[in-house]
Amino acid sequence: MNDLIKNLAIAILAIQAITFSVYVGVYIIYSKHYKRLIASFREKYEFPFPYSFHCQTGIFGSVAICYFFMMLRAGRKAFFLPKTSDFYAFSKEIPSAKISWLSTLFYLSLLSFFCLTLIALFAAYIKLFA
Repeated sequence: MNDLIKNLAIAILAIQAITFSVYVGVYIIYSKHYKRLIASFREKYEFPFPYSFHCQTGIFGSVAICYFFMMLRAGRKAFFLPKTSDFYAFSKEIPSAKISWLSTLFYLSLLSFFCLTLIALFAAYIKLFA
């Protein structure tokens, strides 16, 4: 049973490594668009906390920024942002073709995080029950 879990953990680790590599590749490809999107938002508005921090951390904060713009675009409430905020008007000004890659980046990061969580659970299981 432990060999099965170890092999499964290795397979999930490989999936996570591929997912993270694709995530970094997508970020590198779209980094100019990402920076332009942040700059155009900053021309009119100021990022609310904690997004003001995340927008300065590059790839490490890109997940939160992607989430922020995805929620604005969908008209749903983002964390630390009132539903009646003027920020929601900003997302209507940007063509969806220019920000469609944000969801790809966001979901790649979620898949990578999910894989790492499974690996941690498998490691805990092996440590506790082996």
